[in-house]
Amino acid sequence: FLGSISDCTKRKLFKTIGILVVPIAVLFNLIQIVQDYVIELELNGVIGSLYGRFCNFAHVFLGIALFIIFKSVFSGIFKNGYPDSIKKICLYSDKYSYDVYLVHQFLILGPFSLMMLTNNIGINIVLIIAITIACAVVVNYISTRIKRIILK
Repeated sequence: FLGSISDCTKRKLFKTIGILVVPIAVLFNLIQIVQDYVIELELNGVIGSLYGRFCNFAHVFLGIALFIIFKSVFSGIFKNGYPDSIKKICLYSDKYSYDVYLVHQFLILGPFSLMMLTNNIGINIVLIIAITIACAVVVNYISTRIKRIILK
């Protein structure tokens, strides 16, 4: 939706949404950071459930705000068009971006998390990125093969 209204004819609506969403994202995420890392209140029952939903909304608003900010910044920087090198990188990354999206969370959260693999967080992050890319390539390969079988 935001991508489609960010063109010249609907730019005012895009800016209005940005003026509303970005401060809400900042406020909601500041509240979550203060609660989770400073105050650390134990929230249980209904309050805990409501706080979980609040955190979900904070995450959504953060994603929307980041899109608005990056879209505005990059539209300003590349108002005369994108260089060929960036177009090539984007075409290549588009091939695997959904697959990265599918596999990354398994390696960050839950029972398959690699965040505590070593005592060095930097090494863990590099390993997670490398394994995420490798898994994304495998998922893409399998998906492509399955699609070809189905389309025959």
